[in-house]
Amino acid sequence: MLRIVTVMLMVVCGICLGAPESNYIYARAAAAKLKGEEALTAFIALADRPFSAAQKADALEQASALAFEQKKYDQAMELAKKIPIPSISKAAQIRILAGRGEWDSLLAQYKDEKIDDWWPNYLNGEAYSCRGSAYAIKGDGTNAAADLRKAADLTCYDGNGQGLLLIRLGNVYRDLLKDDTRALAAYREAYQTWNLYKRLAAAIEASGILMRQNKLDEALAELKTIELDKVTYPDWRGRLLAAYASILAKQGQKAEAIARYREAAGLKDMDASQKTAYEKILRDLESETAVK
Repeated sequence: MLRIVTVMLMVVCGICLGAPESNYIYARAAAAKLKGEEALTAFIALADRPFSAAQKADALEQASALAFEQKKYDQAMELAKKIPIPSISKAAQIRILAGRGEWDSLLAQYKDEKIDDWWPNYLNGEAYSCRGSAYAIKGDGTNAAADLRKAADLTCYDGNGQGLLLIRLGNVYRDLLKDDTRALAAYREAYQTWNLYKRLAAAIEASGILMRQNKLDEALAELKTIELDKVTYPDWRGRLLAAYASILAKQGQKAEAIARYREAAGLKDMDASQKTAYEKILRDLESETAVK
C-alpha cells in the first residue's frame, strides 16, 4: 500500500511540474519491469537524473527496498539515508531496522521522533507500527500501546493491516499491561474490519481471556461472532474448532468437545504439527472419558 500511495504522489508531481519530471512515470514503469540486480541498478540510476525531489525520493525508496529484498542490508540503509525528503528517509530506515529485528537501534534513534509532524503523513501508520513493535518486544507496554493505538487509527484504509494491529494492541494490553478489559476492547474492535481471518484471530484471543476468567458462556458467545461455515482455510478452521472444543470440555460437555476435536484433526491440508496436537488432545480426552 505504501508504494502505491508513493507512486500516486509521484504521478501528481509529474503532472504538475511537466518535463522532464513527467518522464519519470515512464522511466519508473520501465525500471519496475526489471528483476533483481537490474531493477536495483535502474532505480539507483533514476535517482541521479534531473527529476523532482519527490521523484528522487521514490526512486531511492524503491532501490532501498530492493536492496533489502536482496539481503544487501548496508546498501539498503545507505540508500534510505540518501532519500531527500526527511520523513520518507526516516520511514525507510525504520522499516529496515524493524525488518532486521534491530529493536534497540530503532528505539535509540527514533524513540523521541515526532512522527505526527511528518509529511507526507501516509507514512505515519507504518512508523508507529514498527516503533510500537519495538517497544512491545522490549517489554515497554505503555509506549507500545500508545504507538500501536495510533498505528491502528492511521491504518483505517487497510482492514487487514488494521485488524492485525488491533490484535497486537490487545496482546500488549493482555500480556504486558495485564489489562483484560482494554485487551477485550481492542480484540472486539477488530471485529469491525473486513478480513475474516483477522476477526477470527481476535475472537479466539478474546475467548481465551473469558475462558481464563471462567466466563465460559461468554467465551462461547465470543467465538459465535464468527460464522464457522465461512471459515474454509484448514488451519484457521482447525483453530476455531479447537477453541470451541476446549471451552466445551471445561464445561463438562466431553462428547461435544470430542466431536469438535475429531473434526479439527480430520481436516485435510492442515499444518502437520497442528494436526498432531489436535490428535493428542483428542486421544487424551477420549481416554479420560473412557475411564469415567
